[in-house]
Amino acid sequence: MSDETIDGIREFRWPFRNPLDLVAELYCACKWQIGDEEAATFATNYLFEELRLRLGQEEAKRIFLKTASVETKFADDHDDRMLLTRLYLMRDRRTGKRGPIFDALARAIAQENEAFNKSPDRDGRPAKPTNQPSIRKQLKRLDDRDGAAFRAEMGIPSPASPKKKIAKKQAGRRAAAAPKPQRPQR
Repeated sequence: MSDETIDGIREFRWPFRNPLDLVAELYCACKWQIGDEEAATFATNYLFEELRLRLGQEEAKRIFLKTASVETKFADDHDDRMLLTRLYLMRDRRTGKRGPIFDALARAIAQENEAFNKSPDRDGRPAKPTNQPSIRKQLKRLDDRDGAAFRAEMGIPSPASPKKKIAKKQAGRRAAAAPKPQRPQR
């Protein structure tokens, strides 16, 4: 297969190969040539340069930024859904019912993060938070923001709000305090 160079851009003839194979080959070639640590950076630079030559600087930047933001948003949404799943799968030790138990999940996440921070798997990555009150606050904010949609999507009944719980208790107390109707005596 001969490569023609037109205005500094190489043109390839048909048949093209699978794009995923080409990307994997690019990464492996960089890894073989440069090493594990910088292979991804070099592969990304080569890909960016090819797009820059074909589409222009601004369009190549726009594509890279769009791709990075979409992937980051997807990963963040996935992490949030996993936290909400864990939250709603918590089981109360006293009653045995499932439901959101913020303190227990915050305690478990703090222990997991502490173990990760001490492990050799961390490998230079930033430390994860281990402060249980701040983790609890983040879980509460996540539930306030996305919990209703998550419960509706998963078919989980919505927990009664504190006002409804108080109203139920007061109604129960009123019913207990109210005089019971006397049965007519025969």
